[in-house]
Amino acid sequence: MELNEVIENYNPHWFGEKIGSGIRRDEYIKKLDKELNKNQITFLIGLRRIGKTTLIKQFIDHLQTELGIEGKRILYLSLDHPILQQSSLGDILREFRKMNELSRREKVYLFLDELLYMKDIFQWLKVLQDNERIKIYGTSSSSLLKDQKAYLTGRHKTIRIKPLSFKEYLRFRGKDTHEPHLLERYFEEYLRDGGIPEYVLERDINYLVDLVNDILTRDILSRYKVANPLKLKELFMLLVNRIGKPITYSKLARLLSTKEETVEQYLSYLSSSELVHIVYRWSRSVNERVYSPKKIYLGDVGFRYALTGRFSSGSNLENLLFLEIMEKNPYYYMKGGIELDFITETREIYECKLRELSDNQKELLERLKRDGFKVHLITGYRDFI
Repeated sequence: MELNEVIENYNPHWFGEKIGSGIRRDEYIKKLDKELNKNQITFLIGLRRIGKTTLIKQFIDHLQTELGIEGKRILYLSLDHPILQQSSLGDILREFRKMNELSRREKVYLFLDELLYMKDIFQWLKVLQDNERIKIYGTSSSSLLKDQKAYLTGRHKTIRIKPLSFKEYLRFRGKDTHEPHLLERYFEEYLRDGGIPEYVLERDINYLVDLVNDILTRDILSRYKVANPLKLKELFMLLVNRIGKPITYSKLARLLSTKEETVEQYLSYLSSSELVHIVYRWSRSVNERVYSPKKIYLGDVGFRYALTGRFSSGSNLENLLFLEIMEKNPYYYMKGGIELDFITETREIYECKLRELSDNQKELLERLKRDGFKVHLITGYRDFI
């Protein structure tokens, strides 16, 4: 197969075909739209199978049908194709312009899926951004992007694609209701199911099990030198059952009969794949933040039920809240033995409570309010509508 054939096969929208499918996540379409005329590369990051490719294709349809941009000026590629890996991004763009009779004065729109598969991709992105009339969108893992920041300083914006919100969950399941008792029921199901789009649509628990195995294999074991893959999987299963509980590397190492350094390294791999997120304790001392116990939250709460057959409404609610506010870089708060779920540098406190607050917690929250903190008490579905 020739390069021009591969390019053409990826772009049926040149011939009037719609390439986007599925239920639109309008919140993200709007975010992508806002980036359209900005002179920077826009990256979509997030968990595998969270819907990044689907969003890109839906956005391409949006550009044509709602903004009137010619399909021939829009190039979509998935860089895991072996033919594309044999060419440079510069050569591919030149072939694209040649195929569609586009001069270099005409602005084009480039959508790149699976960035990590192409050699020297970030060097090429820098060159194209600096020398072409082009708007570039791409999908990437957050860890890969972090590794390449030096090439793209001041040239990129990231948009994190998260699991479905509760509103989106209702829409994906076709549950159009405002009745409190039904919303309460569906929220209980959301706490168990999580928000991986395909799973919410199909409701096949094996899909989530396969997804976890796929992430462990493709995003971790294929990228890093993992001496003991079984220990990595055992570590993840320990963490699945410890959502929101303070943990230490030493305790995990004892449970796994391995070294603390191994636990720390493997946890960094799990975090880079976004299977888990690490939350540090709030402190003005950097040393205390680093050496205090950490808390772990899952990239999607549905993993817990899929892998163990059980879940906790309280800890899953806390996990959902973390995913909602993660852009605020939350810490957990501990003062005098009293713990609150999250504190942010914007002076906000978040506390999940399905039961009554303790007197000590109430007193601490009142004191923080007097000190100028905004307090959010999260009790159920109403806080996610």
